[in-house]
Amino acid sequence: MATITSSINNTYTLYKMTEANGGSIFGSSSSSSSSTSLLPSSSSSSKSSTASMFSSYYSSASSATSTLEGISTISSNVSSLVSSYNESKSTFNTEFESTMSDLKDSASNVKNLNFDVGDDEDALSNVVSAVKDLVSNYNDAVDLFSDYSSLSDRMSNMASSFSDTTVRADLYSQIGISVNSDGTMSVDEEKLAAAIQESPDRVENLLGKNGLAGKAEDHVSVANAQADSLYPSLNDLVGDQLKTAAVYTGSSMVAMTNYQNVGNLVNMML
Repeated sequence: MATITSSINNTYTLYKMTEANGGSIFGSSSSSSSSTSLLPSSSSSSKSSTASMFSSYYSSASSATSTLEGISTISSNVSSLVSSYNESKSTFNTEFESTMSDLKDSASNVKNLNFDVGDDEDALSNVVSAVKDLVSNYNDAVDLFSDYSSLSDRMSNMASSFSDTTVRADLYSQIGISVNSDGTMSVDEEKLAAAIQESPDRVENLLGKNGLAGKAEDHVSVANAQADSLYPSLNDLVGDQLKTAAVYTGSSMVAMTNYQNVGNLVNMML
């Protein structure tokens, strides 16, 4: 680009210097004998054509400079996009691994609980605490997939799977666990404790290996199996924009090559 601009500037300077001394590189501009021509005399159409060529060339080079700036902007934007994507994906993966691990551990704990605590207050407290921990971790999973559900069909399907607690909302409410419309839950500790003491088998059936804990483990297993494909690729997210950027930068580089060829031609003429 610097070579092209330098060539044009040199040509323009030569043209102005010649004009200042009453001459013209394109031929005589008047019938006056005092005018000196640095090139053989030519017709007015030839003069106009040559002048037009230099004018177009200068305009093209200026346009090329703007194009280079545009290419630089596109490249910068693409780099920022890739960086932002990688950061977002990394954030999701970190949250995903932590959330699935916590939920798996709390689900396993509840699965192995003995709900028949009798009058043992400490044992009852431990069961209630374990259930609360499971509910909290389950809510985190619901929120995670809900937050990212719009990114891909897989993510949306996972969000739907975890929100299926709404199907048993009425049964859960009878033992002190309320289910919100999005699938998240909240625990009424006193009501849950009373339900455990009154009917431990029923509570275990709803929350143990055949209930919420078992369901949570199944969901975690499915989610982990799809871990590598849950978060969409950059191409799936912004493929059209990247293709557009590639097209523009590609065509611009072709144009720049053409400008360079014209510059070489002019240098040969001079």
